[in-house]
Amino acid sequence: AKDAEGKTKGTAFVCFDSHEAALKATEQMNGKTMRLTKVVKTMKDGEEVSEEVTVEKPLYVARAQKKEDRIRQLETQRAEQRKQRNAHLLHRNLFVRNLDESVTEQMLQEAFATHGAIESVRIPRDGERSKLFGFVCFVNQADASQAETSMNGFMLAGKPITVTAWLPREQRKAESDAKRQRGQAGAAGAQNAYMANMGRAGPRGRMQPPFMMNPAMMQQMQQWMHATMGQSGGQMNPQQMQMMQYAMMQQMQMYQMQVAQAQQAAQAHGMVPGQQVGYGQGQPGGAMPQPQPTEQLSIADQLTKA
Repeated sequence: AKDAEGKTKGTAFVCFDSHEAALKATEQMNGKTMRLTKVVKTMKDGEEVSEEVTVEKPLYVARAQKKEDRIRQLETQRAEQRKQRNAHLLHRNLFVRNLDESVTEQMLQEAFATHGAIESVRIPRDGERSKLFGFVCFVNQADASQAETSMNGFMLAGKPITVTAWLPREQRKAESDAKRQRGQAGAAGAQNAYMANMGRAGPRGRMQPPFMMNPAMMQQMQQWMHATMGQSGGQMNPQQMQMMQYAMMQQMQMYQMQVAQAQQAAQAHGMVPGQQVGYGQGQPGGAMPQPQPTEQLSIADQLTKA
């Protein structure tokens, strides 16, 4: 095959009369070295000189495929190679972080060599500059495990290094996702526990009543949601969700203000906030001082005003 300028692309196609012949040629010719003669142009004494040179190249011979099939096959091969490589490195390769810029691969190998035979050491670089982490692969797993425990926190070039077992990318991602989910679940659990404990007596008998919508507020919210979702095809857009959250926040702030007023009134009458008031306590007839009613807007009015 040649390009538009007539130069070879380095590929060719051979069609056989039978499948058996093509299969036999593939098995015999794939990987075989071919000697080729090519013309190379060089500069000599200020003049361009052409000369013939002989090169040897291994042939790659396989069944002709469509581009999509060839890409799919190459991806499968790479995945299998990556799987074999990960299995080879697992439990023997260590990930070393917090390296000083002056640390070289030789220094890293000398530091870890006391713990066993090392297969390879690599410090990735961005041009000439170290990326400040590296990999140390031991010959056997026992030495790698011992080095991970002993070398973690070891002072190398004036800095304590961090040593952990290397993990494949897929496993690192899975563990990171699981850790994040556990963190979110823990935060949600803490919030639920906080809301559940609200309303119980706390230090000095103080009580934090939970925020709850009264029936009128719930009815207003339901009516507004039904009207909004009916207009938007059964779904709320982000702006409508933000407006609803704003209205709920306004209601919560108003409720908290009323609770604070009730607590102040209780203190003014000589009662401890959160104390269960019986007959004869507080105001005449045992009534608990209540916050003065304030003007409240409906949920729909708040959303419209927002």
